[in-house]
Amino acid sequence: MELEPGDVCETLGQGPLKPYERFFPYPNFADRFMQDGWALGERSPFLLDPPIDWEHLVSVDRSWNYQLNAWTPLDSILREHTRSSQPRYLSFALALAVDWISKNPYPPPESDSDVEDFGWYDMAVGLRAYRLAYMLDAACKSQGVPLEQISRLWSSMLDHFDYLADDENIVFHNNHGLYQASGQLAAASRLSDLPAISQFRTQAVDRFERMFAQQFSSEGVHKEHSPGYQRLVTALVSWIASSGLLAEYPSLSARIEAFEEVLAWMILPNGRLANLGDTDYHRLTPDDFTPPRSPLLEYALSGGESGQAVSQRIRVFPESGFAVLRSGWPDAESFESASYLAQQAAFHSRIHKHADDLSFIWYDRGTEILIDAGRYGYLGRTETGSDLRNGGFWYSDPRRIYVESTRSHNTVEIDGMSFNRRTSPPYGSAIEGWGETPEGLLFVETRAPQLDTMHHSRLLVLSPAEWLLVYDRVWDDASEEHDYRQWFHFAPDLTVEPRNGGLEVTGDDLDTALTVVSLIPGPVASDPVAGQEDPDLLGWWSERDSVFEPTTSVNFSLLQSNEAVFATLFSFSDGVAPDLDNQGVGAAGGDGSLSWVADGRTRTLTFSMPPEGDLTLNYSSATSR
Repeated sequence: MELEPGDVCETLGQGPLKPYERFFPYPNFADRFMQDGWALGERSPFLLDPPIDWEHLVSVDRSWNYQLNAWTPLDSILREHTRSSQPRYLSFALALAVDWISKNPYPPPESDSDVEDFGWYDMAVGLRAYRLAYMLDAACKSQGVPLEQISRLWSSMLDHFDYLADDENIVFHNNHGLYQASGQLAAASRLSDLPAISQFRTQAVDRFERMFAQQFSSEGVHKEHSPGYQRLVTALVSWIASSGLLAEYPSLSARIEAFEEVLAWMILPNGRLANLGDTDYHRLTPDDFTPPRSPLLEYALSGGESGQAVSQRIRVFPESGFAVLRSGWPDAESFESASYLAQQAAFHSRIHKHADDLSFIWYDRGTEILIDAGRYGYLGRTETGSDLRNGGFWYSDPRRIYVESTRSHNTVEIDGMSFNRRTSPPYGSAIEGWGETPEGLLFVETRAPQLDTMHHSRLLVLSPAEWLLVYDRVWDDASEEHDYRQWFHFAPDLTVEPRNGGLEVTGDDLDTALTVVSLIPGPVASDPVAGQEDPDLLGWWSERDSVFEPTTSVNFSLLQSNEAVFATLFSFSDGVAPDLDNQGVGAAGGDGSLSWVADGRTRTLTFSMPPEGDLTLNYSSATSR
């Protein structure tokens, strides 16, 4: 593009500086970052003091390196420059930007270093582009910025547009591409008065259309198996729409409202995001969206203070493989008292997919009971051809391996192995059926293939604030014998102790003890384990990046069997005991009757789950004799 830096500034210097685009709800720590440095997770602050060795920052932590090369620390600083117009914020940002530009030529030279280069890493380029465009615009509208600095900014801006214009550099199949298109759109919109820039804006919008269709199901669920990424990409495109960058494209804005509606169902009654898959234990607030387009999301974010509830108690996304059971949507006074269960039942691709098929989390009586392992972080790289790599584990840190493994999730583990996510073909959604009985029971049925010749069928039945039944069938078409373990992981503030062949769960926030018992003979409860390091990691969860804390893990096991049936009851009632005289499960485990005594009443649940056709479920409760 034939345009000198002086001509660029002559064009951009006209009119007021448009505010910095706020794509993320980061808190404003501009002064702290400038004085004390920037930190990610639990790491020590990194001083933003040029010159910086951008290629060798923290070689084991990909997230750290990516964030620094994306200029994430400058987000707060540039927002504060917009708010205050103080030159010191722009000067600080320009010094860092010019240092990066001087050490990261484009195209990047070939390197034989083992350290992964994040200078021109796909997602980093997109996010850096709109920050660079703001600095170029602000520099041209400021007094005293040397023309030599502006020349460097403009030259690098052209490099960023050149990189982003090439479809070969765009990651269309996952969330990285959305960040690339977002940065391209914002940068091109800001600089659209310059010759030939508007074409990049048109290209970015076209890419949004393509990525929305490719990355989201028709139901509005982001297909990366993680509510955390539903939040990130929904917040991103919501902020973009709020900034007016999509004002000319109403069809895109309508889809964003659908994404927000899905996200509302992924929020627990306590305001936390369902921590399934690569999801941190994150509390959402209304400030994450400005404002939400979905009235239900506004209701969920505000804890019932504003927005609009719905009457639905079940929301299932059968194409996407995600299901939520709720006791309802109470008003603000009792919002946190609702019962909530969310199940992950999908395998769309390897992207952010844990070995967690059919796993779920459960919140009831105002507290979290069964939780997921969390994300921990993306640390290290497994070797090509290694057993870990062949099984679908991309990262070599033992703690990351653990949170991805089958045994760290509320599902069934076979022969101590994790479900293979590399060689196993994605099956899409595992949801078979769902519904509500006349007695108010909520249920969801799922079925997934496992380990070449095996199958796992799961039925979850919830009586809100009373009990939960987890019914699993696992069998092998090859008629081989296996060891089966049905895993459960309890919230860290709960105490879990063996009691009468089952478990007793207590906690400060539980108004009554929770009894966990097998309703059928055979499965045996293990001793509770928390914070085990040897011989293997067990009893841990990750609240947020780089944090690894003990929690209690338990399994019910059935060893050396061709097939396994588990019927595990979680009940808040007193005197819970299986009624073995009045229960029976068919030979294939697809139908049967389960009975138990609690609070002086006998409860009986009969069901039929045929290979083809709909599930039938009947429930009765009568005074015990």
